[in-house]
Amino acid sequence: MEKIGSLVQEGKVKAIGRCQEGENLYVFWTGSGIAFTTDATDVSVTVDAHYENLEIWVDILIDGELSQRRMLDPGENRICILRHMELRKKREIRIIRSSQAMSDDTVSYLSFETIEYNGTIEKPQDKPLLLEFIGDSITSGEGAGLEKQEDWVPAVFSACNTYAYLTAKKLGADYSILSQSGWGLYASWDGDYTKVLPAYYRQVAGLCKGHANEKAGAGLTWDFSRREPEVIVVNLGTNDDGAMTNVASDKAAFLEGFVKAGVAFLKTLRDCNPHAELIWAYGMMGVGVLPGIEKAIELYQAETGDNKVSFFQMPACQGEDLGARMHPTLSGHEKAAEALATYIKERLEK
Repeated sequence: MEKIGSLVQEGKVKAIGRCQEGENLYVFWTGSGIAFTTDATDVSVTVDAHYENLEIWVDILIDGELSQRRMLDPGENRICILRHMELRKKREIRIIRSSQAMSDDTVSYLSFETIEYNGTIEKPQDKPLLLEFIGDSITSGEGAGLEKQEDWVPAVFSACNTYAYLTAKKLGADYSILSQSGWGLYASWDGDYTKVLPAYYRQVAGLCKGHANEKAGAGLTWDFSRREPEVIVVNLGTNDDGAMTNVASDKAAFLEGFVKAGVAFLKTLRDCNPHAELIWAYGMMGVGVLPGIEKAIELYQAETGDNKVSFFQMPACQGEDLGARMHPTLSGHEKAAEALATYIKERLEK
């Protein structure tokens, strides 16, 4: 068995999502991880899981099919991916973080260490299209991992069962996901104005605090020159709606603040991604701040003249499309992905 001991330097694997590349590959966000192709019959990967309270789960896929969904122990985990495969042919292996970045934990990241294999191994080519998704618990796949459990634990999250992952799959695209359960554009579900995704967009994973996360590069500025996404999908507003409805004493003032935050974030996205198509997709779990989203886009376009910004209303999840903690099930995510993929195609063809 051969062994790769420095995944980044040897250039044998592809980083999925917004990862920090150093001595090893450091993974913070849901859906992020590594991909490689191999003709080996036996493959094992060693990955270190760094967490204190909220365990990290991974999904392992072989040629797009989910092979394993597993919780990692703290520290070193040696995972057998392939063993005694009969046919020696090229297969694509993906190992992605299934549970979201855990901003409330003192440390929450993966570091991929080594790959052992008995054949050849190659880095997959980039796909023609790169999609970036920015969202909350819906985008993190809360409730899409275990659809009938009501406990808020990492096991209820799934990276593969989300509209983001499925949209990218339908379009044959690479993807990157930045999402955090309970957070919003302007305020979190409980009215915390500091728990907002725009505040950390320019960093690798700045919402992951603590010395260990910082040492792994979470707080570093992201290099936007690496590869600009062709499409950025913003799915924020659900938690803002919760804060406006249940916490805010002055709903009109809250919505005004939301609109200003929306305009500012669209400017940030355009500053970092000069050519990307920006799509604000919203509506899977209510449409309470829809007027604010539409107003933010209108004001932004009036001020900048930017015509590569649009709104798409996602299909509402009802009945069987809602499961654990009233979040979308796989069927809800599949319907959303079908609709969103069609809309993205239309926007790119204009």
